[in-house]
Amino acid sequence: MRSTHASPSGQGRSWGWPAPQPWACARHVGREREQAFVVFLGQPHIPAGAGDATRPTKGEGDRRLKSNEGSDEKLNQFPAPLQELLRSLRRLPAKDCRARMERLLSLGNGLRQLSPHLRTRDNLVLGCQSVVHVHSDARKDETGTLRMYYMGHAEALTTKGLLQLLVRGLSGATPKEIDRVPLNIMALAGLSHFITPSRMNGFTNILTKMKAQAAAAARAVEAPTEQGPQQDGGKNFTP
Repeated sequence: MRSTHASPSGQGRSWGWPAPQPWACARHVGREREQAFVVFLGQPHIPAGAGDATRPTKGEGDRRLKSNEGSDEKLNQFPAPLQELLRSLRRLPAKDCRARMERLLSLGNGLRQLSPHLRTRDNLVLGCQSVVHVHSDARKDETGTLRMYYMGHAEALTTKGLLQLLVRGLSGATPKEIDRVPLNIMALAGLSHFITPSRMNGFTNILTKMKAQAAAAARAVEAPTEQGPQQDGGKNFTP
């Protein structure tokens, strides 16, 4: 289809309608091409009247089921409080960033702030985007089992939530249980795509710090037992 447009010189010239551009509205292309359009954050365009098109196919559903089963097996190896927190995050809609961030902020609001005199260099977590301190306390329960208890301080709101996730999730766990927790647990909670790389790096550093504190507490308890026969300076040693 062609039309005539008057130029500034008064002479008419003919021109054609512009060729369709690749970002044209999906209704101007065939149904096959329409399904290939990506209109927002990498999400596929769903044609009007597609009905249950948002439901995963059988193959996709099977893969998700196997993935969830594998994740559940991993979660079952974690301390019970950490399992509960991670499962609560996984239950949120898979692509709902807002719901996950609100959950993290809610967790952060429950963080008991660390007393200023405990915000020492020894408790400082290095490599975080904001200032973070973690204090640990190792105590034996009634059965003689050594358990770790944590408190922390963070300045950034998101970091508070991530810190509280670990403080609540790992307090009461044994050093061995804490040692078995992988550094990539955010992937199991469905948070790895919603947290910035710098925050993820900070979270890893916090967990690494807590693991180191638990390992040090375990060594401190075992050391007297291992050195027991030598504590008398060798006075009672019988060759």
